Amino acid sequence: MTHLLGHTPTPLPCVSGDIESAGVSVPFPPIFLSPNASGFVLASGIAGDRRWLFAVSAEHRGVTDDTDRSGVHVVALCGSLRDGSYTRRALSRALDGTRAAGGTGTVIDLREYDLPPLDPDRETQGDSDAVVRRVREADAVLLGTPMYHGSYSGVLKNALDHCGFDEFEGKTVGLLAVAGGGFPVTALDHLRSVCRALDAWVLPHQAALPSVSSKFDAEGIVDDGLDERVRVLGRRVVEYARIEPDPSSFEAGENVGAGD
Repeated sequence: MTHLLGHTPTPLPCVSGDIESAGVSVPFPPIFLSPNASGFVLASGIAGDRRWLFAVSAEHRGVTDDTDRSGVHVVALCGSLRDGSYTRRALSRALDGTRAAGGTGTVIDLREYDLPPLDPDRETQGDSDAVVRRVREADAVLLGTPMYHGSYSGVLKNALDHCGFDEFEGKTVGLLAVAGGGFPVTALDHLRSVCRALDAWVLPHQAALPSVSSKFDAEGIVDDGLDERVRVLGRRVVEYARIEPDPSSFEAGENVGAGD
């Protein structure tokens, strides 16, 4: 039985047989998904001017309590070159959540690679093959960036430019951004758009760390709620690493350069 919180809406066509009896649905995929112990997914979405919360069988998206999460390997691509980078530290903390969920994880520290700006006329450049191979062989990817001028870093953009559909199509991706000031929402939004163009499956859950210098001490993240959010991000990429792929996005269909 589907459980709804809110006023009873005008019945809409049901988009999935997993949503039973109530005859109500919202455009899928919903904006929030969270598996629970009973094998259902709590999902929210918007129908008209109201937000609805309902339970839908997790099997619709290919995720259940029995989903095999062993052997899931996550790479965290760090878009900061700064020594003592908060982005790098936050990604490392997210990977603690990855390991707690049964996966393995490593940070791809772009300081360690010679990665020139992408030249499409050259088949390989510097260490590009090594970076691209590590992304391609991963089961899921975390992308971490500082917010620069309202967007994500050029270092991360260049690394993504070297990648394409072979590395990201159908792959689960989690997003993390830090900022010296307010919330780095636009950086996360821009990364989400890029991932859609690469036909990746991006987690609804994301981690934003504002005023980041005040959020860390020598031991790690000092805000317990923020620390939990970062660790949950690392856990979610393991839980959804083997999710059933979505149909290709419109953005991916228009992204003719990604395979070049």
